[in-house]
Amino acid sequence: GLARLDLRLGRATLERRQGASLQLSLEGGTGDRDYARATARLDWYAPAGPGTLDLSAEGGAGTSEMPGYRSFAIGGWGTLLGEPFRAWGGRRYALGRLEYRLEVPFPGIPLGSYVSTGRSISVAPFLATGWAGGAITGLPWRPSGTVRPVAGVGLEWLHRLIRLELGASLRTGHVGLSVDIAPEWWDIL
Repeated sequence: GLARLDLRLGRATLERRQGASLQLSLEGGTGDRDYARATARLDWYAPAGPGTLDLSAEGGAGTSEMPGYRSFAIGGWGTLLGEPFRAWGGRRYALGRLEYRLEVPFPGIPLGSYVSTGRSISVAPFLATGWAGGAITGLPWRPSGTVRPVAGVGLEWLHRLIRLELGASLRTGHVGLSVDIAPEWWDIL
């Protein structure tokens, strides 16, 4: 059996200009293994000069009997661009990101009589760091040992729907590139 409790406080908006939200999740399972796991995520947005400051922090932990398919994995797209995809993981993890988003003029492309791509793009330099610990045997990811810092820049276009992101690991110098729907749309889609 499985039981899960999710709590969301505050609200995140697609505009991401000002506000905060907190998500807490508790999960427990029984069967071949009895386990528990908990996660928390904080998002905070605030105006800062002509742009917006965006801070996110998340973390989680699970018991020693947590099965591998419920473990945590970080690295690459969506977490630490520039680090290998899902290279780091285990029973515990922490991830933080600080981003400064600025709207800059950009030529709009008409997409019919009433729609265009918009007359601006968002430029968002960021710093991110992550850590994972508590090895689980038989999985491709392993504890990170130390924090894994990343720096990069994101570009959002088409009314902040499409996000192109370039990030580099500050430990190894490896570079990663991703193109995706912007993260604030992920819950909707």
